[in-house]
Amino acid sequence: MAARVARRTVVAALMFAGVAGTAQAHSTRVGAVHIGHAWVLPSAAGATSTQGFVPLLAQGTDDRLLSVTSSRARRIEIRRSDERGNTTPLDTLRLQANAPIGMRPGRLHLAFLDIDAPFVTGERVVARFVFEKAGSVDFEFWVESAPYATQPR
Repeated sequence: MAARVARRTVVAALMFAGVAGTAQAHSTRVGAVHIGHAWVLPSAAGATSTQGFVPLLAQGTDDRLLSVTSSRARRIEIRRSDERGNTTPLDTLRLQANAPIGMRPGRLHLAFLDIDAPFVTGERVVARFVFEKAGSVDFEFWVESAPYATQPR
């Protein structure tokens, strides 16, 4: 009996260790912040940047997105574009309690700058989100031309 309990404990610990080091996919929650389906546009050969999008919701309390980083881009900026196409980088993104934030092309987005190689449709790109209160989480962006344009693997 004791051996069976010990074996289950070891198996559970190994499963947790495997999950703890991987990026969250599709949607997740960190603290009070919900992160929805994150997607990034494919990029052409030779391109140095692309845009990413993710819905965010701070449930019950305000928070701020402080940064997003990825090994696939030298830097990722939070940017807001106006109707004329003028783009303004933001230092942080304020998340008001219970007010969903959507991102879309030509408006609020994440600019992946100085990318290391083209982003190819069907790929997954891991990025780390850092929030003021909720903390940080690694999360996957799906490379696609529109949300849910490719089927999950």
